[in-house]
Amino acid sequence: RQLCAPAAAAAPAPEPEPPTPPTAPEHADPLDQDLNEAISFVRAFATNRVNGARTEGQRMAYGKPRPSGRFKYGSDEPLTAAEHVESVDVAISLNVDTKRSDERVRGSAVLPHSTGKQVRLAVFARGANAEEARAAGADLVGEDDLVREVSEGRIDFDRVLATPDMLPALAKVARILGPKGLMPTPKRGTVVTDVAPAVERVKAGEVEFKANPLGQVHACVGKVDFPTEVLRENTAAFVRAVLEARPQRFRGKPPKSITLSTLTGRGVPLDPRLWARKKRF
Repeated sequence: RQLCAPAAAAAPAPEPEPPTPPTAPEHADPLDQDLNEAISFVRAFATNRVNGARTEGQRMAYGKPRPSGRFKYGSDEPLTAAEHVESVDVAISLNVDTKRSDERVRGSAVLPHSTGKQVRLAVFARGANAEEARAAGADLVGEDDLVREVSEGRIDFDRVLATPDMLPALAKVARILGPKGLMPTPKRGTVVTDVAPAVERVKAGEVEFKANPLGQVHACVGKVDFPTEVLRENTAAFVRAVLEARPQRFRGKPPKSITLSTLTGRGVPLDPRLWARKKRF
């Protein structure tokens, strides 16, 4: 009678592999992280509002969802995201008193990317400067003929540049261009001698800003369907330019608030304390 061989001992279970440590995000800077989160919320609010839906996070943050109410004019069909691409605006509440002449904040910011808004630029120049402006991409270029059109009430442009020799002619229409914020002045940098670089700067995405009586600055930094990186860089460039335009004694201090939103959407606040680090300014 043969005896069965003893069963082989069971192999020990393999030890579980240690969990892979999470990799650092591409943008580990707290300011960039704050901007990325705010942009994602702005985009989610805009997309879900247009499509008539809300995410669970929105329900938790803002309570019961309300109907969208956004419909095509004269139709019961709701708007879709492709038909209505909203702009993304940034609003900065500064800790300045604009009633004091030395605390008024005004200037311009050159954004690294276009805002997606078509800006019509008029250049008042003569001779070689006019040809240079046309070659650089200005929409309207003229001298006395363009001044005459403005005096007749035809203003088909959003931004204005002028050469110094055109200022006497523009004085005739200062009462028309001034209230609209279009009168060229050396203080605003709209009276230029190097025409081509100035035109290229405006067409590339230069944004003018001015603090209102409440000390607030508003501007468009892009469209809601822009990549996050583009919106982040545009927002950062604009906020930095505004904070640098404050008087010297305010440098290094955070603003009261910074908010991102679409044209008709909810505001998403940024952390203003992240903008107080002196190494940024």
